[in-house]
Amino acid sequence: ITQDQYKEFYHHISKNFDDPWLTLHFKAEGNIEYTGLLFIPSNAPYDLFQPDVKNGLKLYVNKVFISDKVEELMPHYLRFVKGVIDSSDLPLNISREMLQHSALLEKIKSGTVKRLLKELQKRAENYDDYLIFWKAFGAAFKEGIYEDFANREEIAGLSRFISTNDLEKYTSFDDYIERAKKVKTGENEQKAIYYITGDDVRVLANNPQLEAFKAKGIEVLLLTDPIDEFWTQTLPNYKGYVIKHIANADIDLNIERKDEKAGAGEMEKLTAIMSEIFKNEVGKVTTTEKLTNSPVSLNVEQGQMSIHLERLMRSHQQQTAFASTRILELNPYHPLIIKLAAMSMEETNRPKVIEVSKILLDQAKIAEGENISDPAFYVAKLSDYILKAM
Repeated sequence: ITQDQYKEFYHHISKNFDDPWLTLHFKAEGNIEYTGLLFIPSNAPYDLFQPDVKNGLKLYVNKVFISDKVEELMPHYLRFVKGVIDSSDLPLNISREMLQHSALLEKIKSGTVKRLLKELQKRAENYDDYLIFWKAFGAAFKEGIYEDFANREEIAGLSRFISTNDLEKYTSFDDYIERAKKVKTGENEQKAIYYITGDDVRVLANNPQLEAFKAKGIEVLLLTDPIDEFWTQTLPNYKGYVIKHIANADIDLNIERKDEKAGAGEMEKLTAIMSEIFKNEVGKVTTTEKLTNSPVSLNVEQGQMSIHLERLMRSHQQQTAFASTRILELNPYHPLIIKLAAMSMEETNRPKVIEVSKILLDQAKIAEGENISDPAFYVAKLSDYILKAM
């Protein structure tokens, strides 16, 4: 069979116009005998994430067509795979109900998935080639970490991510671990894979919560697909490395500082004022040693739902009683916080302290991708301060 014949057959069964990125033709022998011809397209279809679209493989028994798009032959996270399965072990008169509860079909599915994952491992050795697949189908493929318990670690190993190590190049868990082995956290080696979730890689890369990790030389994965919020909850570790959101990091992230710091009494006064004016917006105002460049950051209590996940749930009208408690963290080494803390000691400065505090909270929200409560106020005051500085 020539490559052109494979391509022609792919175009015939898929109704696609691109050429297949992967062609896998195999024959399984043993307790169950079947032949498979599978294709992975080069481009993602427009309906890849539409929930009502039927996907699956064509099923034949002894070269007699049985059914189109048999979903029981391919898991949902591999819904982009096209192809046919031909088996001599299934009865010709198999019904739709029998297909849904067939142990033979389940074994064919399991064997087919394992062959496909093995082929993907081979192709993953070529970075540029594998990137074609990952950019087209990576967001769907990662659903397998959440759905396919039997192949979870293998799917995770085949997954690729952008990290703070290099914003232009994808990395794997295995590459991350190799770099992590060289990092010391206190007296010990780094034994966790850290990540942060959000909507955009560039925005995430500048998140204030990353400043301590960057200062300590700890790499963080920047996860921007909605499914990332869910598979990270079901994959607790990978090859002995715990997978943790940066908000749940249990290592010492305090940065040794020699620069000027706001006085303890002044910071106590400032946090008290902010706690009062923001009592309906944040659960707590506190100081932190984890910021290097930013005056403030927004965080959640350890173990709570991430800000990004809560935002996703809100967008699907699924806000629950388990909403996270926001924590506004202040950097006592930042010149702006030092100045603001000193001003807070004089009651006559209170209106100005409140005004600047509101702008700082809005900045923290923007850094997290959150909506600010009063955009008109923020824009007007920011323009005023820029004009005064010019």
